[in-house]
Amino acid sequence: MFLVACHPLEEIWIKTTNSGDVDAIRTQNVYDYYTSLSSYHIFPAQNRSFKFSVKACYAASILLSAAVDLNSPDFYEICLGGGYEYAYTFFRRKYNTEHVNFILSWTIAGRITLTKDSDNGTEAVIDWTDATPFSIQGVGVMTSWGADGIWILEHIPVFTGYYCGKPGTYGNMAVLNIVMQPSRIRCISECANNDACFGVNFNANKSKCQLIAGHQLIVKSIAQDWNFYIKCLAGNNMCLACLDTLEDSCYCLHSLKDMVRSTTLCHRLLNWVSKSCCCRRLCSRKDREASSSKEPAVTGEIDDLPVFSSYDYPTNVYEDVFHIGFAECHQKLDKLGEDKNWDELVSLVNTGNVDFSRLPIKDDSNSLPSLYTPLHHAAAGKAPKYVFEDLLKKGATKCFKTTNGETAYDLAVKNSLEDEILKLLELPENVKNKTESIAIMEKSLHAVILERVEKLIQEHGVQLPQLAFLYEKGPFHYSVPMMYGGFNVKKYNDGIKVHSFCRVWGGSEQDHIIERNGKTTLKATGYDCAY
Repeated sequence: MFLVACHPLEEIWIKTTNSGDVDAIRTQNVYDYYTSLSSYHIFPAQNRSFKFSVKACYAASILLSAAVDLNSPDFYEICLGGGYEYAYTFFRRKYNTEHVNFILSWTIAGRITLTKDSDNGTEAVIDWTDATPFSIQGVGVMTSWGADGIWILEHIPVFTGYYCGKPGTYGNMAVLNIVMQPSRIRCISECANNDACFGVNFNANKSKCQLIAGHQLIVKSIAQDWNFYIKCLAGNNMCLACLDTLEDSCYCLHSLKDMVRSTTLCHRLLNWVSKSCCCRRLCSRKDREASSSKEPAVTGEIDDLPVFSSYDYPTNVYEDVFHIGFAECHQKLDKLGEDKNWDELVSLVNTGNVDFSRLPIKDDSNSLPSLYTPLHHAAAGKAPKYVFEDLLKKGATKCFKTTNGETAYDLAVKNSLEDEILKLLELPENVKNKTESIAIMEKSLHAVILERVEKLIQEHGVQLPQLAFLYEKGPFHYSVPMMYGGFNVKKYNDGIKVHSFCRVWGGSEQDHIIERNGKTTLKATGYDCAY
């Protein structure tokens, strides 16, 4: 069995046990012995590169496969610490792998490079080009010939409040702190804002909440009175606590969305979550919407409380609002775009950060928001076509406008980019056909938000949402710092419905219906958030 571990902000650890005396030279279907990184929702093929280190005595191998699940006869095998010299389909290099940092990269043209850190800087280990390359889709790791190993993969997490875990289990892991909390939601909320916290153990009978440290292997045991939850590291995916668990026995929770009006309602909501939530390695929005559409409303007063099928709107706030690692990711992507460093930009972008934009610095008149996403930078900087294709493949939003009101398409037209790129950047028809009504409803949406939390918006420099996102992507959740809740926005008849809530004030829900002409009606309400 392969165990997973993680540092909450920087790394994914994977332990591989000895696969036996196997390698591609001697073993038919050697890919059956590899651990596919896709099992952990890690897809290096999207960036054609990944950074890693490995601790193993010898025989630590990497498989670059034509199949995501590795089940293909077309592959390259790279062995660190092997004893043979080949340079066609299989590679062998002798290296002491005691946590040496490597970067493995490849190109569409078939060039494969492996570099490692050394005292003299970066040293080339492999630089080889296949004259007849295939498209690499999957990556696997293995240790063999008597060796176990721990692989440490660099990872930029996107923690948006989701946790997954299985009731009746306990994480036998190092603990940061023990606090008393009356509910599992309050317990995981203790962990949510602590970068050093990787997850929690919660005991409802004793109201005991253990905050679990990162940078260690995940070790679980059966414990009837305990619930074990781990942070999901890619939105509502990469739920590491559930990788060896049947999906239908795994709960998914959200630290910002699950605090609801009453204990009874909370239990009902958790029951809904256990049946239809997101603890799947490859969770499609279509599947989630299908599940939630069949589920009856959990309250007759607020009929759209199941918000787990929504997107998280990419919030832009003052730099000091986010934790330092998350803020640095925004600023680095923006700098790479400004510098036209396309290859590094594409390698760092993933589905969780593809719409990030530079964060302004509070009280600095020279640091104002531009709302340039990587897609805007590509259009403004006249990037090659493959950059646009990669960004769109990773989910870049076309409809977002800069603070000057320009989409990526507008910038591409201004810079006379080729027709093929313009076609890629064209807005969806349902956005183009509703431009006027979207603008009208957006003003009313902003009015609803400001009516409830204008002080927080101003204090944290929060940019108001662009409603076209709803029509390009789908229902979304818009978070406001310190509101401990937010606004869920979805289509409703010919207009939109806005469900807002604050999880630290019981009964704080409000439902607003906004018609296409901008008329706003308060449909249902609880107690106000008092902001």
